[in-house]
Amino acid sequence: MFFRNQFLALGLAVATLAACGGGDDKAKPPAGGGEKPAAAKPADAPKAAAPAGGAYDAARGTASIKGVVKFKGVAPAITKYNMDSTPTCKAHGDAVVEKTEVNADGSLPHVFVYVVEGPAAGLSGYPTNAVEVDQKGCVYLPHVFGVVDGATVNFKNTDDMSHNVHIKGKKHDWNKSQSAGGTDPYKATPKEFGVKVICDVHSWMSSWMHVMSHPFFAVSARGNGAYEIKGLYPGKYKLKAWHENWAKDKQIEFEIEVKDGENAKDLEING
Repeated sequence: MFFRNQFLALGLAVATLAACGGGDDKAKPPAGGGEKPAAAKPADAPKAAAPAGGAYDAARGTASIKGVVKFKGVAPAITKYNMDSTPTCKAHGDAVVEKTEVNADGSLPHVFVYVVEGPAAGLSGYPTNAVEVDQKGCVYLPHVFGVVDGATVNFKNTDDMSHNVHIKGKKHDWNKSQSAGGTDPYKATPKEFGVKVICDVHSWMSSWMHVMSHPFFAVSARGNGAYEIKGLYPGKYKLKAWHENWAKDKQIEFEIEVKDGENAKDLEING
């Protein structure tokens, strides 16, 4: 099934899930006379419905969505950053401008795919694993990343020169100089989507940080465009796909229903 807008088309094979539930009705007292029935004990009183939300249970997160993001259309000309002003950077080799990058096999990297609605979203107690972002060869690696609200992003500098990490968001404002070999932690909170990270020393260096309320997201990979979202409860989900160049302001929304352990198929993005 393909969902299209002016720029994009998504293809997903949808798996179905049937769920059922129920409970026993309380027995009614017999009609007519007879002895007065004993008063119900507190334990026999009907229980209130469980409140919405609750704590995330990793044991129930047995479903996943994975596939390959493919670029549809004529791939753009390869564009590389001009590092002539900094010979030390240029010595590491040319770096491709990430927003125009298409893999050699026609797949598309740097696409952020994430859950908007679903049974595993809106809970609490998600794992807040640390994320590592490196400054290597005078570029940020990875170029796009997600982090759960409250988790730590460890910014590293493995280059043999100084850099700085400048986070420029509406809710995130942090500027930290880094010497060669340095590492600085940043606690990513509050939630904010599409936060730009740059280096003021080298103007071409940039990355995108998405601070999410849950960990159900993935970024398509360099080389093969693969992505996988793990730890989902089986059920129906609404997702979005974001790309810096082809799906930034007009993200694609799509819905899918997955069973225990089953995966969605591939996704296509029009150039």
